[in-house]
Amino acid sequence: MSYLNHHIRYAALLILFCGLTGCATQAGLSPGTTGNEYLEPVRGHACDVDVPDTLDLAERARLAISVMVSQPDKMIGGGACLAKMFESLPLLRTMSGSNRLLGLENEYLETMIFSQIDDDGLHYIGGDSFPIKTDDYSDTGQSYPNGPFSCILSTGRLMQSLNYYYQMTGRQEYRYYLEKMAAGLARITLTRGDYAYYPTTPVYVEPGKRFQEPFSYFRKGGWQNSDEPKGLLLEAPHHTDPDFRNGSINDGHWHDGRFGVHMYMSAPIEGFLMWYRLSGDSEALDMAGRLVQFVTQPKFWDPVKGDDKSRGNLRAGYLGHLHGHLANLRAILEYASVTNDLSLKLFVREGYEYTRRFQAPRVGYFSEWTDFWSPSETCEIADMIALAIRLSDEGIGDYWEDVDQYVRNQFVEQQHTAGKPDTIGAFVLASTPVDIAADEVAACCTENGAQALYYAWEGIVRADGDMARVNLLLNRSSRLVDVDSYLPYEGKVILANKRARRMLVRIPLWVDMKEVRMTINGKPAGITWQDRRIFINAVKPLDKVVITFPMAYSEDTYWIQSKHFTYKFKGNTVVGVDPRPEPKPGRKPIYLRDHYRGDVAPLAERTRFVPEKLIRW
Repeated sequence: MSYLNHHIRYAALLILFCGLTGCATQAGLSPGTTGNEYLEPVRGHACDVDVPDTLDLAERARLAISVMVSQPDKMIGGGACLAKMFESLPLLRTMSGSNRLLGLENEYLETMIFSQIDDDGLHYIGGDSFPIKTDDYSDTGQSYPNGPFSCILSTGRLMQSLNYYYQMTGRQEYRYYLEKMAAGLARITLTRGDYAYYPTTPVYVEPGKRFQEPFSYFRKGGWQNSDEPKGLLLEAPHHTDPDFRNGSINDGHWHDGRFGVHMYMSAPIEGFLMWYRLSGDSEALDMAGRLVQFVTQPKFWDPVKGDDKSRGNLRAGYLGHLHGHLANLRAILEYASVTNDLSLKLFVREGYEYTRRFQAPRVGYFSEWTDFWSPSETCEIADMIALAIRLSDEGIGDYWEDVDQYVRNQFVEQQHTAGKPDTIGAFVLASTPVDIAADEVAACCTENGAQALYYAWEGIVRADGDMARVNLLLNRSSRLVDVDSYLPYEGKVILANKRARRMLVRIPLWVDMKEVRMTINGKPAGITWQDRRIFINAVKPLDKVVITFPMAYSEDTYWIQSKHFTYKFKGNTVVGVDPRPEPKPGRKPIYLRDHYRGDVAPLAERTRFVPEKLIRW
């Protein structure tokens, strides 16, 4: 099938509601016909086509589904990661159309989620004899002394999971449990004046020893105390595990403002806000606002170890774990969006800009902690992608260039696409600038990374009425237009129109605007600029818009982990990094991208999928 004929057929398919050879409408079956109680195939249109063999986020999503559903034991981890898996899967299925392992996912929804939501609306983990897991996930033979517990991080993110499933399926079971969980979570939230919080009750193996999850509410006995969490706990005792009492910034990982307060309280805030958006429940909005009031206190945003005289006017700087703080910034921004609070929006923008200094923003390489020797964790890259998109959506910055750089480089390099079959699709916990752990499957990073695949994919093309806003020159099929990107091989993108009447196409910052050319149906067309966006008016169905420009090479050097690394770029894509280390056992090199130096993009057959509806994340 020729390229042009493919697009004519595919556009006609959607315009005429399918029926052409080679394409199919994928529809969910009637409830009860498959034996699946909660989940059905994603509705949408699929077509096998020849397209440029360049970065395709939907293909990455298909890989992630397989590794997550086939290995739930690796994905669940502690109480929090269980919810993250179910938060990821609806997004991945929506963007890819994959029904792989759908039956297993239905089973997991019953056994891991619905059967464990109690009458009080809380999701409890374990039982009276539930074994404690150590860091290497081996049983210790001991049991939780207080019976099952509910982790607020897992609860809040599980509410988001059910929200995504509800958006995808429209099934009322999800809304029923959401309402129940919102009421249950509100009941155990502790309020003090105009703010609210959760105490740092951990699940102990035994007194004085390491615990499984902090901020945990027990079915037998509730909260074990009502103490407010600390800011930066810089004096002993720092941690319940003696091995961590070293006074470093990593000390106090779970309890205080270096990680626990931000990470764990972010989830209930988003859970309450999600339910408010869905139902208009004023109590949920009030609870979210009280929690935001608590977590934005200056004691939780101190980059200089408590020395107020050194803070200056920096409100959203911090010391500690990037992912924890970024998750909190995301929750604060969601509240600011709902309430149109400009001060909070600016606070989040400041926190985002502060984070970009750790360490190589053009590459998307961010350290796990605010000390510069830390490796790069996938979770914070995913958060930075999310924040960059949401800040742009709110109109308090244009960070699409950041998104393009993060996604094309460190983010996708930290996902396995080859190697052992049971690792393919997984994201790794940590990396250096030149390699990753060869066989690592990190639960939290796989699940958070998988969600960021959707964030970026959804942001490639946005429908604004009959206008298609193309924010990223990455591959994607959508209801209005297909985007086929030849970058970084060639400076070319083809927009195959379906239903759009107008287009607004963002051109990357490295492109010389004077060198940009455009044709419509093979004929040269004049270019109307709106800042760095090309405005195309009065396009018709089946029009083929081709935008071309020269590729540009450049270099940047960053100081990372006590070494200088020089990255070589073609456009925004890293095509090499120096120096290269000697091969190490158990490590896999990254940025092996010499093929991108070629100037002709190869073609590959891909399944393009357009869902009937998107999920608001």
